[in-house]
Amino acid sequence: MYYSSFGLLALVLHIIINKDILQGDKNIVKTEANKRYKHFLAAVMVYYV
Repeated sequence: MYYSSFGLLALVLHIIINKDILQGDKNIVKTEANKRYKHFLAAVMVYYV
């Protein structure tokens, strides 16, 4: 079970780093690239889980 802690730590760090994009901050321009990046970040979060 020790190996699962690395995934949890990576998930927490991922959320902290990309908090503004995942929350849909008002200051971020809504472009197609940003939408795709947000979907990519969601896929990475699913992978970590």
